[in-house]
Amino acid sequence: RAELLEARGLAERAAGRQVEAIALHRRAQERFVAAGQPTLAAKSLINVGANYQELEDLAAAKRAYVEAIALLDAAGVPPSYRNRLTLERNLGLLAYAETDAAELAAGIPHFEFVRAHGTPAEASEALSLLALMALELEDRPAIARRAEEILELLAGEAVIDPSTRVELRRAAGLGLLSLEDPRGEELLRAAETEAEELSPLLDFNLQYNWIDQLELAERCDEALQRRAALAERMQALTPEQRPDIFAEWSAAGPQYHCADPSTSPENNPSSPE
Repeated sequence: RAELLEARGLAERAAGRQVEAIALHRRAQERFVAAGQPTLAAKSLINVGANYQELEDLAAAKRAYVEAIALLDAAGVPPSYRNRLTLERNLGLLAYAETDAAELAAGIPHFEFVRAHGTPAEASEALSLLALMALELEDRPAIARRAEEILELLAGEAVIDPSTRVELRRAAGLGLLSLEDPRGEELLRAAETEAEELSPLLDFNLQYNWIDQLELAERCDEALQRRAALAERMQALTPEQRPDIFAEWSAAGPQYHCADPSTSPENNPSSPE
């Protein structure tokens, strides 16, 4: 039975055997399709995609998610259907991980879909990610537009949980900072206070991006001060509490025009090309 194949696939994934899990979920998907159950087949494909992501085969994961959306569209499910929203979010996040501008921009419609049809929490997350994507794409009109949309949301009557509020302020603040709008610093400082209280990961992500923008703007003294303060906070944590990326970020040091010239190849002949 298809349900049994699904259960076996989940067990294989839990055991770290993603290849075997993919084969089982694919067999389940085929049986669900044959039985005229496209929504269950789409769920199997979500599991296929999740396993491919764990194998870091993002192209295969994307294909599985796109295939699942086609099944749901053919079945005529409403836009608010839970697994449809999951698929759109997954595709948006895959695009957000890309460095190519065209691939990155391909994620925008997926987050727009979630923003239009998801829960308030899902819509808020999608808006913050759209703002960060605009920043990555250096799309100044979109940066300004997304920041204003976030400010409007924050000023409204919607109940926003503290972590989501930090992410919204971070996204809008970074965008406005890149536009040299003083409201950017105000938003980031407001987010900073909450982030430090909520979690090391929120704190690190906020400061990481803030320092990056300061270094891009050649505000090196401010960036160094923030680097030192963040490093001190992170070092005070146990290794398990620190974000995984902290050690790599710390070792890399300042970037862009703020990088230490003594570490550049032209000033360090012994370093490899």
